[in-house]
Amino acid sequence: MAFRIPTQNDVPSTGFWGAATAVHQFCEPKYKTSHYVAEFYNSLSSFVYVFAAVYVLSRREARADPMIVINALAVTIIGLGSVAFHGTMLFEFELCDEVPMLVYISLAMLNKLGCHPMLLTRARCVVFASLVVSACALTIAVYAKYAVYEFFVASFTALVLLDTALALTWRSKQRVTTWAVYMSMACILLGKILWECEVRLCSTDGRVWPLHVVWHALSCAAAYYGLLADMAARIDCGLSPAVAGGETKVALRWAAVPFSEVHVVCAAEEEGSKAR
Repeated sequence: MAFRIPTQNDVPSTGFWGAATAVHQFCEPKYKTSHYVAEFYNSLSSFVYVFAAVYVLSRREARADPMIVINALAVTIIGLGSVAFHGTMLFEFELCDEVPMLVYISLAMLNKLGCHPMLLTRARCVVFASLVVSACALTIAVYAKYAVYEFFVASFTALVLLDTALALTWRSKQRVTTWAVYMSMACILLGKILWECEVRLCSTDGRVWPLHVVWHALSCAAAYYGLLADMAARIDCGLSPAVAGGETKVALRWAAVPFSEVHVVCAAEEEGSKAR
């Protein structure tokens, strides 16, 4: 028998969790693999976020920085929320996936406090943090009330673009931070292209649903490299507790990363200018 990718036409549309109430629907056939899981493979592949976050938290230099720890925990919650969302396709669990995404990218922007030339004074940091938190809270409140998926996508995309702009113009110029930023950008861009292909081609060819599984892998990689970039920049700028003892470099042993250490350069230059 020739290999054939199943589509929604092959199976009933309801199962254990009842009719889907999520405001955004995906192409994987509902309840094809299991009566108890709406989108089995989309749900299963969502665990990749949890595995990546646990791996990051296993790194001593990451655990030393509370901001990175909180950000990694947000990725864990994204993964668990995505498992529940795809497993049920209910709106209440959709929020468990998408709200943590907004929190994650907001935390990523807060990681730039003290790492960006425009965010060095206490007053600017307070104003910026207030704006980020307010924007995140407002987006969550509006989306939860009105359930307009396009509003969520537009808001999340805007936050991602702002975070990317900050990362491209921050103080850290080390190869590891620059490389990690570009890797994160490449992964999320490629993932977004595949995500759009699934959304736009689903109505004409339901076999494109595995692209969403690939999206999970690529967006997880983007978050992984984003966490690395933020952690390395915070070490470079002397903001991480990993260099609180006056260390001049921190060892790195991260999977799929061709760098073995981060040097404290920005903080050292700042101390040197103060001494002069």
